[in-house]
Amino acid sequence: MAAQQAYSDHSRGSKSYAPLRIVQIVVTTVLLIAAAGLCIAELWVMGVASLILALVLAFLPL
Repeated sequence: MAAQQAYSDHSRGSKSYAPLRIVQIVVTTVLLIAAAGLCIAELWVMGVASLILALVLAFLPL
């Protein structure tokens, strides 16, 4: 019965993220916002560095 319930939950498309994945999403979002703010303030080197770091973090497989 428990296996059937687990299967039906999975087949409905319920998506639960692992805690490490949630941290990755939050940190990437913060870095992207920081990159935008730094570029608007014309701090180009730090803005581009933040953008690159966010992109690398976003595509890390966890």
